Amino acid sequence: MKTVKFFLGALAIAAISAIAAPEAAAANEKECNKGPYLTNTWKDNWFVSGAAGFNAFVDNGVYTGIGLDVNVGKWFTPEIGMRVGVNGITGKSGKFVYPHADFMWNASNTFSGYNPQRIWTIVPYAHYGF
Repeated sequence: MKTVKFFLGALAIAAISAIAAPEAAAANEKECNKGPYLTNTWKDNWFVSGAAGFNAFVDNGVYTGIGLDVNVGKWFTPEIGMRVGVNGITGKSGKFVYPHADFMWNASNTFSGYNPQRIWTIVPYAHYGF
C-alpha cells in the first residue's frame, strides 16, 4: 500500500510540473530569455538510466543478489532536476524492491556556469524512498 501511495504522490508532483513548465517556458521566451540560460520546453531534457550488478542491502536481514536500478527523470533547468525510479534485488535471501524519488541540484552549473562541454559534474540530491 505504501508503494502505491508513493507512486501516486510522485505522479502528482510530475503532473503539477507538467502543467506549470510550459507556462514558465513561454513566459521566459516572452521576456527575451533574460537570465543566465535559456530554459527549454516540457518535452526537452528527459533521461532514462539503468544499471545492474551484484548488490547487498541490510534492513531487518541481509538481502544479496542481482540488483537492477531503473530511473526516469527530467532536468527542468540546467541546475534543477527530478527523477523517479525503482531499485530491486533478487537472490537467495529473497526479493527487495525500493521505489524512490530524487530532487537533483547541479552544483557545477550553479557555481561555474552552464557548460555543455563539461565532462564531470557535481549533483547532490534530496532523496525520498521506502
